Amino acid sequence: MLQYIKEHISGKKHIVITGGRGSGKSTLLKKIFAEYSEVCAHSTIGSGAPVISTNIGETLILPADDSNQLISSEENPLLPIPGIVTWSEPKRAVYMRKSDSDKVITIGEFNPDSTSKENRMIPVPDGFDIHGVNVLDSLINDSSEWVFIDEIGYLESSSIRYLEKLDELLDKKRVFAVVRKQEIKHIQDIIARSDVLVIDLDNCSLKNL
Repeated sequence: MLQYIKEHISGKKHIVITGGRGSGKSTLLKKIFAEYSEVCAHSTIGSGAPVISTNIGETLILPADDSNQLISSEENPLLPIPGIVTWSEPKRAVYMRKSDSDKVITIGEFNPDSTSKENRMIPVPDGFDIHGVNVLDSLINDSSEWVFIDEIGYLESSSIRYLEKLDELLDKKRVFAVVRKQEIKHIQDIIARSDVLVIDLDNCSLKNL
């Protein structure tokens, strides 16, 4: 994976992983982090920018796979960069937390009346407009060059303030992001950015990366 990124990162600032449900997006993000963690002290990518400049010693928590069940950092220590984790409880809610915080934010609630097969959660306005914006602000002001987001989906479209802050984050930091594959404007805008390296798992095999 590290070699693949080195070969394709030239001129890019961010790495975005996308693909359908169950394609292994979060698994690949962890794989990238695991490889970077071995070389973060001295490796460079693309134009020679450092892979990571952060406070070594922190750990992040990611979903174990696309089933969105959390694992502890003690079970699988990953690259120590700050970021956002989201996960869902089926037929209940969607949650967000900053990787170094115990505070859990509800950003979506289950809508039993929805006829959609995929988008059955409805956004919680304050989850994005207030708490989510504060989390993005803290990432923007963090000393780390890199941050991660796992994942960006359709719920964010409900909050203009959050999307504006997300754009600011992309302008000021380098971002690893898992992005749900949907025809939604803010998702397509991120993928279409000229400074983004997109890894589409629907068009390539995870085994080959």
